[in-house]
Amino acid sequence: MLTAALSALLVILVGATVFVLLTRPTDGPAPSPSRTPGATLLPPSPTTVALASAPSSPVASLVPASTNTALPTLPSLPSAAASVAPSPTATSTRPSPTPSPVPTASPTPTPSLIPSIPAIDTPVPTIAPSPTATPTITPTSPQHEFHVDAVGLDDKSLDGSVPRIVTFEIDGPSNLSASVSGATGSVQLCVWREAVDDERVCRTGRSVMITHPVTDLDSTLWHVSMIGARGVAPSAALTVVFNANAPSVSLDDFRFYGSSNPPYNGFAAEFDAAAGPISAQGAFDDGQDGAYDYHLVVQAAGSDALVDTTDNGTSFAVQKDASAGHYVVSIVDPDPLANPGLAVFVTATITWS
Repeated sequence: MLTAALSALLVILVGATVFVLLTRPTDGPAPSPSRTPGATLLPPSPTTVALASAPSSPVASLVPASTNTALPTLPSLPSAAASVAPSPTATSTRPSPTPSPVPTASPTPTPSLIPSIPAIDTPVPTIAPSPTATPTITPTSPQHEFHVDAVGLDDKSLDGSVPRIVTFEIDGPSNLSASVSGATGSVQLCVWREAVDDERVCRTGRSVMITHPVTDLDSTLWHVSMIGARGVAPSAALTVVFNANAPSVSLDDFRFYGSSNPPYNGFAAEFDAAAGPISAQGAFDDGQDGAYDYHLVVQAAGSDALVDTTDNGTSFAVQKDASAGHYVVSIVDPDPLANPGLAVFVTATITWS
């Protein structure tokens, strides 16, 4: 009897304990939905649903779950079990939203600062430089050529050196030309106009030429000079071409050294003349007004000399009527030395028709 009573009491105590455990409220406040951004609420697990719907009778708890009548499904409410220990088998079957394609903005083309380079096999057009416009010259007076046979020139780098200068007048427009030939060394040739703005042009070499257009309608005075380049004292011939109605050429600073040094002893000039007077006049310059012997010749090619005279003086002057032809006018000092120790120069002006 005692054993039976104790067994019954044990069954009652166990049932009461189960009843109390099943019916006691959950400790702590009821869980609230999560406000964490991006949190996903999972549906309640089957265990949670079964505990929430169990009857308060202790006998019902002993009935196997397979014999229970199907209970209505409770609405999905958040619970501590759902949020704290989700079922590992519960998986959301809702398809993940497919993100809408975002249009890609086409980049704005940036203008290139580097010019495009043509392909290697693409021919590149060659741009020819624009030619410098040359004024058209229509001379209004006859053309003349004046030639000075080879004479000795000074070395421009030495003290006391002077250029040989030829001066002439041009009437109206002209294609002025000056050239050096037969030079034994480098020569500096210059052309310039008698004016404040002398339009000077110079070139240096053994064979140089300068062409200068003259556009003046009136008469203008021009100079041509030649001198040895630095370090040389060559000899050279000079030719000048110009237009003039009454040609006249002056020769300045030609050395008058003497027959012992022919390149530096006067000059010989050639030109073509029409029928008419030919004159030659000049003077000697030693800085002391000294008188000197001279031999003056005016002669046409293949003809007897119009003038062939030897004289002494500080100056000279001759004039002869001549027929048309090619003429040579020359003057030299017949003495071996004109004046030892002094630099003597001869200056002359030759006029023809």
